Amino acid sequence: MSESENKTDASAEPSELAEPKDGFTPDEAFRKKRRSRNIAIALTLVGMMILFYVVTIVKMTANYGS
Repeated sequence: MSESENKTDASAEPSELAEPKDGFTPDEAFRKKRRSRNIAIALTLVGMMILFYVVTIVKMTANYGS
């Protein structure tokens, strides 16, 4: 075996690893849209967590006086 055949994926060039098999390479606009969508999803999840926490606290304090 030659040295080039012994290369593992860890030693491969980053461009070789980043190239998907279907030939699609995302451009800068695609990455920007994906990032903004991911941020929107994360903010929505955090908002829901805060809402559930507040509702739980309100229900607990409302039942505490009963």
